[in-house]
Amino acid sequence: MKVLLVELMRLGVPRPKEEARAADPLVGDLIVYTVVGYNSPRMAGLRAPSGYGDVRVDLINPLFAPWIAATSADGMTIKGTQRVSRGDVSAEYAQAWWIRFAPADAPWSSPYEHPQCGRLAGREGPL
Repeated sequence: MKVLLVELMRLGVPRPKEEARAADPLVGDLIVYTVVGYNSPRMAGLRAPSGYGDVRVDLINPLFAPWIAATSADGMTIKGTQRVSRGDVSAEYAQAWWIRFAPADAPWSSPYEHPQCGRLAGREGPL
């Protein structure tokens, strides 16, 4: 399902409402899936085309144990935890995503250009 996504927390701390409302949303496919072998197998992620054929890439780190905290006519808030690793250091933070349904013609976020997406590539990070 194509959505607009804004992270509502930074390192487990809620962002100011004004900042969240003004944030540039990521555009991607919201997916919820199960991974066998993890302590928390339910996960939610945001993926977009990579520009290389049918390959899709994660735009941000997935949520572990996601649950729907609120719904509205045009979207929802999903909460869970996000795990971030840099080298041999890992941390887990509370996270919430504000999700709105995206128009079909909304352009995809690029995992190579959007500043939030750079965390996955190790270009910047919270740790």
